[in-house]
Amino acid sequence: MSKIDLKKSKIAKVFISTSHREPDIGLARKFKQKLENLGHNIFLAKESIEIGEEWQSRLYEELNSCDYLLLLLSENSVKSEMVEKEVECVKNRQKGSNTTPTILPIRVNLPYNVNYDLSKQLEEIHQLDWESEADTLMIVEKISIAITQNSPFEVSKERIFLVPSKLPMPNAPLILEQPSGTVALDSRYYIERESDDRCYQQLNSKYTLVRIKAPRQYGKTSLLARFILRAREQNYRVSSFNFQELDISILNNLDKLLNFICKMTAYILKVEVHLDEMLLQMLTPKVMATVYMEQIIESIDRPFVFAIDEADRLFKYEDVSNEFFGLIRAWHERSRTDPLWEKLKIVLSHSTEPLLGINDLNQSPFHNVGFGVELQPFQRAEIIDLAFRHGIEIEDNLDSFIELIGGHPYLSRLVLYTMVEEKQSFEHILKNAYSQNSIFYDHIKRYVWIINGNKRLKNTIRELLNGNICRDNYSCYTLEATGLIRNRLGRAEFYCKLYHRFFSKLII
Repeated sequence: MSKIDLKKSKIAKVFISTSHREPDIGLARKFKQKLENLGHNIFLAKESIEIGEEWQSRLYEELNSCDYLLLLLSENSVKSEMVEKEVECVKNRQKGSNTTPTILPIRVNLPYNVNYDLSKQLEEIHQLDWESEADTLMIVEKISIAITQNSPFEVSKERIFLVPSKLPMPNAPLILEQPSGTVALDSRYYIERESDDRCYQQLNSKYTLVRIKAPRQYGKTSLLARFILRAREQNYRVSSFNFQELDISILNNLDKLLNFICKMTAYILKVEVHLDEMLLQMLTPKVMATVYMEQIIESIDRPFVFAIDEADRLFKYEDVSNEFFGLIRAWHERSRTDPLWEKLKIVLSHSTEPLLGINDLNQSPFHNVGFGVELQPFQRAEIIDLAFRHGIEIEDNLDSFIELIGGHPYLSRLVLYTMVEEKQSFEHILKNAYSQNSIFYDHIKRYVWIINGNKRLKNTIRELLNGNICRDNYSCYTLEATGLIRNRLGRAEFYCKLYHRFFSKLII
């Protein structure tokens, strides 16, 4: 392909159509900046529509006047009704002219086995393929050439990607990610579940308190990070805390905890709060925190997300936990009676595992408060998708995969990572699954250690291993909440074969 002087390209109006999720929106911003540097007029809804502007009217105005629709095709965007309507609008315009505006589609790490509604509208249009940052400059150059020639993409045969129903499996990913810890915002290995969208929708609710809960290693922190990103993309203010980062001296003292939360929130939001010293001496810690928070809310002109991750770390300090989360509930209730407090959007993430050490089930401060989202194991389609992102076809072993680990998010990633990084077959992993050399051993022995130290839970595990029904409702609820057993047709059973086999060997 011959080079051209990009700076001499004619000026064009380009509408970038994409989802508002990462990594799509991040890539769209890069294209916007580079094309604007070349002098083109770029419209990207997330960046171009101001707060208070009637967004729908503005979208159709831009779609009806653009010269090019730069369409980023990703797993997120091909499922977006808004993207579909944008393409439909442009196709309708094309019927009344020749090919104006021109559609320039770019596939962004889109798995080849994904079918989507836009395929029929795009089947005759050449598409570029973006796989890594190295492709960005090449694609910007091809966009500029297309604009100069007033035509669709001109691509070599090997770069043409007509929308397929099935193409060969791509090579293994260039960069693997360790399966533990938070999944990065730009990671290709994050699997969006139905619960994600339900969470995001709460951002626009009038009264928002979202509780994200699940057993360990189910993706709570990763979802919370994306919730916060969505809030920032909507120009909300955000103050977030991870209770794992706080010292015990703060967590076990209500006065210190509230003082820290309030002052750090003011610092993060760059808000100055001035309270009368004499008044402060009269106020209890919870009343002081409410007055302080109200001044913060009054000082900002937009919604404010107050987020807490690893909230369960406070559970062990029962008195502080009850008072602190009781105050959070009270703040949420204020939003129903005071319009000022509607700006406060609360989101909390906590593990259900602390129930292993809780004797009173009513100790949890989140029962029936706000909007609860309990993360579920991966479903069959999600496991296939995750395997595909690792460059693996898992369909032949899918039933054995699910029987072994039941769709546990972390364990699913661990198996697939091991298959790619250590070049172990699934059959080899399965054969060694219950030995001390098992990749699962560290995960399992932690639970075994906890249960061996809890006589009540240990007796329940023994009952289940012997094929008996669960007679201790408390123990069954606790083990189910932590993901070790599940209730199927009114009968408790182990969540997966891995747990059943390991517990039968290690519970004594």
